Amino acid sequence: MGLIMNKDLTDLLIETYGQTINDIISKKNGLKIDTFTHSLKLSACMVEFVDYLRKMPLSELNKKIKHKDKDLFINYIKNLSFAQYDKLIVMCWWHDIGKIKISKKILAKPGKLTEDEYKEMSKHSVHSANLLRELGFSDDIIASVFFHHPKNFSEKKIYVFLPAISLLEITDIYTALREPRVYREKDLTLEESIKILQSELEKGLGNPFYKIFVEFITEKENEHYDIFKKFEKTTLKDIAEKSMHYIDKSKQISAAPVVKNED
Repeated sequence: MGLIMNKDLTDLLIETYGQTINDIISKKNGLKIDTFTHSLKLSACMVEFVDYLRKMPLSELNKKIKHKDKDLFINYIKNLSFAQYDKLIVMCWWHDIGKIKISKKILAKPGKLTEDEYKEMSKHSVHSANLLRELGFSDDIIASVFFHHPKNFSEKKIYVFLPAISLLEITDIYTALREPRVYREKDLTLEESIKILQSELEKGLGNPFYKIFVEFITEKENEHYDIFKKFEKTTLKDIAEKSMHYIDKSKQISAAPVVKNED
């Protein structure tokens, strides 16, 4: 069964990263900006930020995390197990896999998306969650991927997953803001990125890690430290092998939301 699942994973990775999105090019500077590169940068940003949080004194976390149930987030960070740490990396690698179902014309459009195009693009998190459910990923990874763009996080079934969802949301948005993109005429500065990040997070219910994250990226920027490099040499094989630890096709997944494609 493991070999079959491994083949399923590898086939999906190759189909997605090898053919569908890999040829989106930023004409301005010739850089290849694809979902694979983005996912690797995101995983690095995630680990760097989580390490930053874990080193922060409990008293500081208590002051800076803004949420009515801040203990949920503080306990998650301070008691993060190796498996949970690894899961954060895996969900970064798979969060946008659903873009395989989005038209390349939309993915590679150099200008602003129309309302209908934006609605179609927004479905990628639904597609990602569906694909991961079919593959048998654990429910916390599925739920985090499904909610990784600003949403209303009030659903009780996924409440326990809020720390991971919030971490994925804020690091994903920021990583995308600091990359060259085909629809942007110029790269964004740190200040511009922070302003847009705050605006994007406010579309949902905000993000408990926002204040600390801004301190983190500002500090790293001032140090000229690249927070996106850690996993740049990761291969499709690496992703498939690590992902195998978080798949159980025999498990009945019930805690994750039921995701359906919208018309």
